[in-house]
Amino acid sequence: MECYGMNGRGRDALDLFSEMEIYGLKPNAVTILCLLSACSHGGLVEEGKSLFNRLISSGRGFEPNSAHYSCMVDMLGRAGIIESAMDMIKKMPQRFKDGASIWGALLSACRNSSNSKVGEGAISKVLELEPMSSAGYLLGSSMYAANGLWKEAANMRRLVKEKGVKVVSGYSLIHVDNKACRFVARDGYHEKSQEIYSMVEELHSCMRMKEERNDVFT
Repeated sequence: MECYGMNGRGRDALDLFSEMEIYGLKPNAVTILCLLSACSHGGLVEEGKSLFNRLISSGRGFEPNSAHYSCMVDMLGRAGIIESAMDMIKKMPQRFKDGASIWGALLSACRNSSNSKVGEGAISKVLELEPMSSAGYLLGSSMYAANGLWKEAANMRRLVKEKGVKVVSGYSLIHVDNKACRFVARDGYHEKSQEIYSMVEELHSCMRMKEERNDVFT
């Protein structure tokens, strides 16, 4: 189910779950989280909501945790249904409202939907709960930038420096000849970094040339 979800095949994940139920197999918390994530990444909002509500009311003893609620908020947010995501947060147990992951999911949704009004409230909660985590500042800066609020975006980056928040760089991993290679943007530690960046620049040049040709004929 997780593999289906990670590859955008949410309906296949749901079909597998239906087969699982036919055989009388009881899902655990991880199974349900994989299904909700599959619905989120596959854009299956109604299916995800139906599954979540059915499991809660089924009497099977399923008690959603913070990760389940975060996934629901993420799913609604990805679909641009910010008000429904807010309603989900309002209705969840109070103990989960104090989790930064819930508000981080809402903030990410606001960034993608350019909803800075709700996003500002989410930023306040994330920074209140995890003031020394760089994620909230970077998401906040990205959200403001997406709305053209450059002053506010710069202020987020300024706070990172003032508070001494350590920024953890994102990285990519690929396997080449059974060897794992890790890449961080603009690092030079890889033995073939010069060749790699030369190829990236060449690809960028090709893309720019294609855009320029399209502009000419538009």
